[in-house]
Amino acid sequence: MDYSGLDALWRQAGIFTAVHSPESPNQPSFYEKWRRLWDENPAMKGVDQPWPIGWVLEDHGTIVGAVLNIPDRYKLGKRTLTAAVASGWYVDEGFRSHSLSLMRRYLGQPNVDLLPTTTASSKTKRILEAYGKPTFVAPPGAQYRHYLVLNYRHHPARPLRKLKIPHVKGPCHLGLASLYRIRDSVLSRGRFGLKIAPEWKVTSETVVDDRFDTFWRDLIEQYPNRLLAFRDTETLRWRLGSKLSSGDAHLYLLHRDEDIRGFAITHFDPKSRLISLTDLQLLDETASAVTSLLASIAKDAMEHGINSIEITGLSLEKQKLLADLGLYRVTRGFSHFYYGSRLPELQEHFADPGTWDPSLIEGDLPLRYL
Repeated sequence: MDYSGLDALWRQAGIFTAVHSPESPNQPSFYEKWRRLWDENPAMKGVDQPWPIGWVLEDHGTIVGAVLNIPDRYKLGKRTLTAAVASGWYVDEGFRSHSLSLMRRYLGQPNVDLLPTTTASSKTKRILEAYGKPTFVAPPGAQYRHYLVLNYRHHPARPLRKLKIPHVKGPCHLGLASLYRIRDSVLSRGRFGLKIAPEWKVTSETVVDDRFDTFWRDLIEQYPNRLLAFRDTETLRWRLGSKLSSGDAHLYLLHRDEDIRGFAITHFDPKSRLISLTDLQLLDETASAVTSLLASIAKDAMEHGINSIEITGLSLEKQKLLADLGLYRVTRGFSHFYYGSRLPELQEHFADPGTWDPSLIEGDLPLRYL
């Protein structure tokens, strides 16, 4: 594999900037970062056939297109599903007519139960829906993003966009931001309605320990009809890499009587001063559980000057809890999440809204946050 060629392609595309960011002498090389996606991936242990790590298009020895193929595992009831995640799909402008040849390789691979895409764009949507087989579906509600606004002066555009009011600058900008802040404060909406309930304890952790194996067993027992990406200790360590120790990701645990009853994972985007909630899992899906976790996350975020917390995906039940808390919701014209399968029994589950709880922790998160 020509890793330098892939690096050049992604630089041109402006994707996976974390992978090819400037490296100090003490940081792992691009190749070392890349290889851990497969060498340290727990899903590879269950693969008994040669696994293609991806496909490339070449023009006279130069890579002009690529799509990656990352193995993952999902649970649905007692069944373990082998998944192949498409990532980094990009083709140089002069070779776009060959784009579908890469996607055909990905979609046509054998011995795969599930084909999830967690970073889809509007173009991806059109291609997946037009391809035909396997049939791809978007989870209900996956076209929404929720925002917990922390700094109204620097982030009033989201609520204004919801009301289709043009974004303005200067005194009007500050005035509208103040009005939204006053309204949320009076109505105890958004960050003004957050507090840690007496029955809960929230802690911030820097390591993923063996307690997550117990929590994972409890989670799949609690929700046997949900499609859930693996979240055992080993898999979470792989998904998060070194980001907990570096402070680029944070892990919050929800406790009751010392037992883990839920957790949330956040990732920080320094360019936008925004935190992304990349996972939220609860054994007790109640308003007090969600409020307690968000209260702890918001407190830490405000201390570090974060403008807002962005939440993408999640089950319809969790989205309703976010709406009840007064978070702002933005509707996109497409879903970030698409799931495909050739298995008729899975397609039957896809039709059930209760199957879905999509999260950004799935898929190619380890690549995006290497």
